[in-house]
Amino acid sequence: MYNPTSAFIIVFSGYITIRDWTEIDISGQNDFVSIFDILFFILIFVNIIRIVYNKEKIVFPKTNGVNLTIILFFISISIFPAVGIIFNQYSISYITPTIRYFQWFLFFPTVIYLCVYKNLSYKYILGSLGLAVVVQLGYGSLQYLEYLDIITELPHHDILADQTDRTRFDGRSTGFFGNPNLYGILMAVCSLCFIPQIGKNNGSWPLIALILGIFGVLLSGSRTALVILIIPASFYILNLFLQSEGFNSKQILYLTSGIFISIGVLVPFVGDRFVELLLLFTGDFNEISTLEVRFMNWENQINSYRQNGPTMVFTDITTDSYYLSIIRQSGIFGLISVLVMYVYILREGIRSVSVSRIYSEVLILVVLAILLANITMTAMASIDIQVIFWSHVGFLFYETKMSSMMNPWDNKNRFKNETS
Repeated sequence: MYNPTSAFIIVFSGYITIRDWTEIDISGQNDFVSIFDILFFILIFVNIIRIVYNKEKIVFPKTNGVNLTIILFFISISIFPAVGIIFNQYSISYITPTIRYFQWFLFFPTVIYLCVYKNLSYKYILGSLGLAVVVQLGYGSLQYLEYLDIITELPHHDILADQTDRTRFDGRSTGFFGNPNLYGILMAVCSLCFIPQIGKNNGSWPLIALILGIFGVLLSGSRTALVILIIPASFYILNLFLQSEGFNSKQILYLTSGIFISIGVLVPFVGDRFVELLLLFTGDFNEISTLEVRFMNWENQINSYRQNGPTMVFTDITTDSYYLSIIRQSGIFGLISVLVMYVYILREGIRSVSVSRIYSEVLILVVLAILLANITMTAMASIDIQVIFWSHVGFLFYETKMSSMMNPWDNKNRFKNETS
């Protein structure tokens, strides 16, 4: 029998674990579609049919500020590509990123629907995040061991060797993404999701998952991933010291020691990339590998924008910054729409801490991570990060904005109990 909650968890887990390995090029022009994309749209279609057939009420939180910023964001990523296609004769394929963003956004209302009508539990999301950490770390560890020539005698070694780029990434693990930065960002965001769970009567597994996630970050060699893990986590720990309720001293000790001991143990084994971060505190930016090149790239993109204006569409030009990418596409309006949307959602998370502590804290950490990662990467365009982000937005808004609405299934059960 079809279970929409189970189907959603399968799709959610697939997106953050092996999605890239299930892609097919449907046009022969690098238009890749994953099996999980197809499954998700089938899930949406079936849910719509169920809503119509069962005469279920379509529920959506009434948050005018957030809703307005989301609308502005979609205008910025829709109108400009449409103008480019119509007037600049760009290929219709340039509308694909807009479709993708809307696809990821659908996780928001889907989570709300499943929470209201199917009692979707957050523990399944945590379980999926834990599964992603274990699977990605396991494969990333094999890649690192392959780089060290430790497992050359294992069966199917050639398959693993093909996935371990010794020249481009110099031993950095890539997980199932084929890219160490995407791998590191996912592991960092998953780790942040576990931090608020520590000390909330969940046993020791959130701390274990956090440590495993940190190992994944370090194996990726991504300095951006380490930064977006340490900075939000540090703010979270600082807030624990300042508030009267929350973790006790022992729990704070577990959290801080879990993070910094993990980093201290593995950094000597994964190269000098993380050691270079210390140069940020001395001002020796030119000594940090890739940073000088990135600055030059940013300057070139800014000069190009000043001379040519927005391109109207996302191009293949490497900007090493999502903020620059959105400026190149839709100008200052696009940048403002992105920042305002995230700031409003962050504000909603902060305001809702007293109502829904877990969801609020996780969402705050995730939003901070995305805002930081977008400076030197395109985390907002990362499929797995967007899936995690919009799903948590759905949980938060269901809990805070719709808690006054009686769950229709609970309503039916209560009616049966009262009349029996």
